[in-house]
Amino acid sequence: MQLFALPTSQLVIGVPAAYTLRDEKGQVLLQRGRMIENALQLEALRARGTIYIDYEESVEAQRQLVNELDNVTRRDAPLSVFAAFVPSAPGGEVASKTEQLANLAVRWGEMEARLIGLLGSITAPNNFSARTTQLDMDIRALLAQDRDAALYLMFHQSISAYASYSAAHSLLCAVLCDMLCDMLALPEEERCSLNRAALTMNVAMTALQDQLALQRHPPSPQQQDSILTHSVRGRILLARAGVTDELWLDVVACHHEKLQSEARLLDSAPVQRLARVLQTVDRYTAAMSPRKSRTGRTARDSARAVIVQSDAGHDEVGTAVVRLLGLSPPGTYVKLATGEVGVVLRRGAKPNQPIVAVVLNKREEPIAEAKLVNTSREGMAVQSAVAAANVRVRLNQDVMLKLLDRARTETNDGLPVPAPVAAKSPGQAPQYTPSTYQRLL
Repeated sequence: MQLFALPTSQLVIGVPAAYTLRDEKGQVLLQRGRMIENALQLEALRARGTIYIDYEESVEAQRQLVNELDNVTRRDAPLSVFAAFVPSAPGGEVASKTEQLANLAVRWGEMEARLIGLLGSITAPNNFSARTTQLDMDIRALLAQDRDAALYLMFHQSISAYASYSAAHSLLCAVLCDMLCDMLALPEEERCSLNRAALTMNVAMTALQDQLALQRHPPSPQQQDSILTHSVRGRILLARAGVTDELWLDVVACHHEKLQSEARLLDSAPVQRLARVLQTVDRYTAAMSPRKSRTGRTARDSARAVIVQSDAGHDEVGTAVVRLLGLSPPGTYVKLATGEVGVVLRRGAKPNQPIVAVVLNKREEPIAEAKLVNTSREGMAVQSAVAAANVRVRLNQDVMLKLLDRARTETNDGLPVPAPVAAKSPGQAPQYTPSTYQRLL
């Protein structure tokens, strides 16, 4: 196979690919005939800088190569110039961590595209339950590769984009539910039911959710009725599609009901327990997502809403969410004590000390080169959360992915990033009491 570079400017959403898109090693990123389904996939592909296609697959590429060779021939260029136009076979080198992160971005876009297709085919005889189960398993396998990268990609899309809101929101909720299962010590069978309920909780109003994200006026009476009944209608649709897991079905049916949160989570019935987790995650993430009719809340405002319950003091699940994510999840924006604004890349050793890429100076102007900052350092503390609507910069995701890689081991000045405190399970964050989080908020 001989590879030829394709400008990423030619990539668009919703148009079948004329040729198979590959990375520099020849690995397939998108099969010929398949479409880039959403903004996350498009951004991930463009972040790679260069996409490759098989030389023999594209007449367009061959024509371009001939024209370029003709030009250098007319200039009587040296042989070294000709070498640049000879496609080489993909090498066998191990991909760098940054390349792996770029591949993860593409894969998460694929997960979202699969969920869009799954939810859109709920009324067709298509083995819905088995496909949802497989999607859940694939999500969990992908999540295990780099949790912070997944959180960064999905939270940043959630707070800065309107397109495909329903599927993107459900995917993020499913990821958070899976991570919370470790912290909350939920059994495996409950984890499966919860994850699949998160993926399908809004199956009865997927199209409406996407529409509501884009419309500037409040829901009409008819839309409001659909919103109020979508949980029960979702359960019916899932049962008709062949879902037999009663816990999955019941959690979908009651994920918007008013639930008693004063009882200890593990003392609650399984349906109540899982519905509380899903409801909290749903409320926390939805509050940060913008609509055409309103801006999204900051991460700290969302955290306040789920941690402190007016009728029950501190919410156990809400506290677990903030323990897991910190006060500013990866992908969200913060202002530092220096007056600079940055995007959070990874969680830090403490909930208010994330690893940040600074993108705006103290005058809120974009800086030429984003810099990595460990906010645990003196003078670099997080001062406040910033809503995405107030950050006037388009992130270069290629740069952000490289910094995500670096953020594992160093800051911009080479000092080590403190590792999170050892936890009892992979998703667990350092231990803090609810009052500690309330003080930080």
